[in-house]
This record gives sequence, structure tokens and C-alpha cells, in this order.
Amino acid sequence: MAPVITPEDLRAARARAEVPLYMIAPYVGINPRRLGDVLRGRSPLTPELAERVLRAIDALRREGYPSL
Repeated sequence: MAPVITPEDLRAARARAEVPLYMIAPYVGINPRRLGDVLRGRSPLTPELAERVLRAIDALRREGYPSL
């Protein structure tokens, strides 16, 4: 069984990559506000969405998104 990815895990990954939500949201296919709600635990996080967010963060990090 795959490990469960929590909103806290995703927030930490995003912070480490220094990528803003508005850059991740188009890769994931949801509105940045909804993504923020998911990462704050206000909206449900499905395993599929968690995987898409992690892949988006990784892709943006590899593309060399500039740190703010």
C-alpha cells in the first residue's frame, strides 16, 4: 500500500521548492484558490490530486522556476 500524502506534506514540498500556488494550479487543473483550500485542509484531498500536485511541484522544480 502506498503511503498516504497529507496536505501538510504537500505544503512542505511546495515550500521547499519555493513555487507559488498560482504556478502549480494550472499543472493540476484546478483553481488556485481551491488548491489553497485543499492544502489548508478546508477541501478534501484525494490520492489522485495529491499525486498530481507532487508531480507539478517536481516538474516546476526541474524547469528551474526562479525562487521568489
